[in-house]
Amino acid sequence: MGDQLTLLDGTQTRELLGGVSEDTLARLLKNPPAGFPTPRHIGRRRFFLRSEVEHFILEGSKRPGARS
Repeated sequence: MGDQLTLLDGTQTRELLGGVSEDTLARLLKNPPAGFPTPRHIGRRRFFLRSEVEHFILEGSKRPGARS
């Protein structure tokens, strides 16, 4: 259960996504049909649940039209 509740900041999330840029992460967040997880805000910072990001990675590769 520990990984399900692990919070990642933006930098850690981008690293988990393969080192994408801040702009790419911003595009994912502005495109709800992409299915990227909604961040949690603590103060002025945003965090992502590791389990949700990993699910997005796994499911994203199964979506029609997803790049390999």
